[in-house]
Amino acid sequence: MMILPAMLALVLAWGASFPDTLMASAQVHGQTTPIQPPHAGAKVVIGTGSDHPDTPPQQSGPREPMHEFKTVRPPKEPNPLNQLLPLAFLLLIVALAFWLAEWQVVTAFLVAVLALPFLLIMGIHLSEMYFNDASLDLEGVFGISLVLSLVGLPIYLIGLLPLYYLLQYTPAPLTVSFPIAVTGLMLILLAFLMERDWSWSAAGVVVACSLVHAWVILYLAEKLKSP
Repeated sequence: MMILPAMLALVLAWGASFPDTLMASAQVHGQTTPIQPPHAGAKVVIGTGSDHPDTPPQQSGPREPMHEFKTVRPPKEPNPLNQLLPLAFLLLIVALAFWLAEWQVVTAFLVAVLALPFLLIMGIHLSEMYFNDASLDLEGVFGISLVLSLVGLPIYLIGLLPLYYLLQYTPAPLTVSFPIAVTGLMLILLAFLMERDWSWSAAGVVVACSLVHAWVILYLAEKLKSP
């Protein structure tokens, strides 16, 4: 029974010395104002450190937007198959044409499709050099003529080569029916591709080129067939 009064006296003695303990702790941390223990009902506010002299003041107002980091992917390398497939398709068409038709006729078609666009573009470029003092650009001439030839090759071998043989069974002479058929097909393609943007000048160029192509094909096929 003597233990309980002794413990009570020890607690009271420690409570009496509690303010001195807080005062000593404050002096150790460099504070001159004594720290009072919170009494009942008081609210404890935890500061953010903005009132400390070493802490920079916080800026008020809208914050600057953070920069978005996007992953930059390296450009994809061109697939060689995408370039070889059109060439393989054209070679397949040419091989089938030589297998199914006469080689003289197919050769006449190839010469007309490959040579005439180059001669046409070269003539236009020479006129620009003469009248507009333009410089010689063989690379551009070859590039444009090659594009025209690659586009025209499947059209002539798939659409016009069978038509060349079908028109031989009509009563009209081939020298008349074939140029008309070539011109009509090219005008249909022009109207389909250009829609409402075509003009009479473009139609005139298509008619002239179609007639020249048809007559050159007929002439070369006849010369190659003759012994």
